[in-house]
Parts: sequence; C-alpha cells; structure tokens
Amino acid sequence: MKFGMPSLIEFRTVEEHARFCAQHNLDFYELNLAFPWFQSDKIDPDELLRIKERYGIDYTVHFHDEINPFDFCLRCAPDAGTMCHMSLTLHGI
Repeated sequence: MKFGMPSLIEFRTVEEHARFCAQHNLDFYELNLAFPWFQSDKIDPDELLRIKERYGIDYTVHFHDEINPFDFCLRCAPDAGTMCHMSLTLHGI
C-alpha cells in the first residue's frame, strides 16, 4: 500500500510538497490542477521530473472537479510519458 498527500494551501510549489512528502515518508503527491499556481502553463515537465528524482516521490494528478474527461488527450501532453507512468482514475460524488 502506498500513502501520499493532496496539495496543501500552505505550500505554493511542487518542491515544497515533495520535500514534505520525503520528510514524512510519503510515496506520492497529488498535484491539484485547480490551484492557480499549478495551472498547466505554470508547470514545467522537466522540473517535475527533477523534483521526482530528487525526493524519490511519485505524482498523481487531481483535475478540476468539473473537467470533461473527454477533453483530456495524451496527445495534447506529449511530455507526460517521459515524466512518469500515468494512471487516470475517475470517480464521481
């Protein structure tokens, strides 16, 4: 079983979250794309990979709650495959 954490409002960078995960022996960090500072135009895939390797953590991605899953296309994110293995989980409320 793996344990991780969601994005925290107290931290404004991926690196702060990754450092916290490493300090508390967590396996992954859930990158919440609904936070303004984690919008796709503010995320650098190379930086995510560097942070992942530096702190030994993985990522999961939390999309905005109102996302249309059919709008998401891996062809639109060509660097995603080089960053990490991706798994997409959809759930309803």
